[in-house]
Amino acid sequence: MKVEVLVARRLKCGEGPHWDDKNNRLLFVDITGKKCFVFDWETKEVKTLEGMAKNVHAVIPRESNKDEVIICHGLNFEVLNLKTAEREVIAEVDQGSSINDAKCDAAGRIWAGTFSENATDDNPNPRKGAMFCLDKNKVVTKKYAEVETSNGLCWSPDSLKFYHADSIPRIVSAYDYNLETSEVTNKTVAIDVNKLEEEKKFPDGMCIDAEGMVWVALFNGWKVIRCNPNTGEKLSEIKMPVKQPTSCCFAGPNLDQLVITSASIVPDDEFEKQPLAGSVFIVKDVGVRGTKMVSYAG
Repeated sequence: MKVEVLVARRLKCGEGPHWDDKNNRLLFVDITGKKCFVFDWETKEVKTLEGMAKNVHAVIPRESNKDEVIICHGLNFEVLNLKTAEREVIAEVDQGSSINDAKCDAAGRIWAGTFSENATDDNPNPRKGAMFCLDKNKVVTKKYAEVETSNGLCWSPDSLKFYHADSIPRIVSAYDYNLETSEVTNKTVAIDVNKLEEEKKFPDGMCIDAEGMVWVALFNGWKVIRCNPNTGEKLSEIKMPVKQPTSCCFAGPNLDQLVITSASIVPDDEFEKQPLAGSVFIVKDVGVRGTKMVSYAG
């Protein structure tokens, strides 16, 4: 599979790619750069929105207004106007140091997890992060706690399974999912990266294809892997020209192209060996289609 550059920028921590099929555009963020980006699929123009005071970890379209998106800004869910750059806090969470990755379920609710306050690879014990759900009425519910470093999340094509990556223990968990009630039950291990890859390669953002297979960006791993969540088996991998791929999503009118974001959190001498670090990449020949991403219904 050929990896090409879609957006050539040295983002500090590019993340959260979201294909907005209704408006034919790709949304993504630079977490520590505190910026949000809108990439027009036809013109290839990139609009940059900045001025955020805290890290911006995710961006999701708003169904009711094409000029507004929801961003995860610190511990807040905020409406960001793409024309004026004005922001409005609509909800906040009360556990963890910051909201991280976020996506909508098929009903248009936003699911977002947080980091533990002090969790690191060498100190994974705090488990003070949690998973939250923002419904269309802007009401936040804590779904479960005991999370270290919440990251990628996605649902099976039939919405009967919810998958969630916790980066430091290097595990992708699976839950039975009730779309009507948003209840999660019966937690199991879907993908154990400890069994698939060397140490120091962490499951980051992820997405799911139409066949129900999960694609996981491996931070510090130089690759994106495709796994069967029913067996935990690695089916294939995409080798990247950068060390820190951060997330991925299917994009394009036919949902048949894989977009991959990346970070450039490396020393200058190491950056010389991977000059494309921080870019947004695209793979046009993955051989499978993705599932439609959902906008916030509130």
